Amino acid sequence: MERLKQQLQAEEIRFVENESLAAHCTFKIGGPADVFVRPETEEQLCRVIALCKACDVKYYLLGNGSNILFEDAGYRGVVVDTTALKMGIGFLKNVSHPGAEPGAVYDAVIAGAGLKLSALCKAALDSSLTGLEFAYGIPGTVGGAVYMNAGAYGGEMKDVLVSVTYLTREGEIVTEDAANLDLSYRHSIFEENGGCILSAKFHLKRGDAAAIKARMDELMQKRVDKQPLDKPSAGSTFKRPVGAPAAPSSGRWERLRLPSSTSAACGAIATAVLPSARSTAALW
Repeated sequence: MERLKQQLQAEEIRFVENESLAAHCTFKIGGPADVFVRPETEEQLCRVIALCKACDVKYYLLGNGSNILFEDAGYRGVVVDTTALKMGIGFLKNVSHPGAEPGAVYDAVIAGAGLKLSALCKAALDSSLTGLEFAYGIPGTVGGAVYMNAGAYGGEMKDVLVSVTYLTREGEIVTEDAANLDLSYRHSIFEENGGCILSAKFHLKRGDAAAIKARMDELMQKRVDKQPLDKPSAGSTFKRPVGAPAAPSSGRWERLRLPSSTSAACGAIATAVLPSARSTAALW
């Protein structure tokens, strides 16, 4: 660990020691992390991961902390704060889109993994782009939303996702089409391949800003009405069974299984995670 800290200092990558994890998750619980790193660039993020591996120090990639339970004992290793990344949003105008509606115009939006999903939704609204209204209010980051194929109110990330750029377990940066990411209900290939999501590209249709805002406000109000947003929580804690409606009266809901290793999620569903597990998976 000392060698790792020395290298972080030498490369001017910001970190603090014994950082309370309760301050970085929505449940507001959790002890200190030995080292809490705040990379500001994609290069620094990749470098931190490489250094942890080289120094044989376990690490944990953390985003908005809206889908995680930290132990009171804290985390013996490095927690990497991806929300510190200073990666903006890029737009490509009038792109071709497979299966586009007749007469519709689409723009491509590229967002860094550490960006809050709500910020991406607001940016889309500012550009009168529709398709992400369902995601407004999901308390996570872009990386986490892609990782678990987050969704709500009839929409999922896979509906608008085009491609993802990520760091492989072997340390290579690659870009993969969404069709190859095994996106299904609250699942993606990143749960198995150990990749660290760096950025994502979306295709969004041009629409009416007033209608987009009205839909966003409507869905946010539903969250306010149904979830204790003013209290420490992670929102919903149940996984909808296959074929079940959004609000079943039968009560036959399924609690999420506890993952066998650290997994990433962005907060649409609360997954209790064991932060002591060694993993290279991204938790956003």
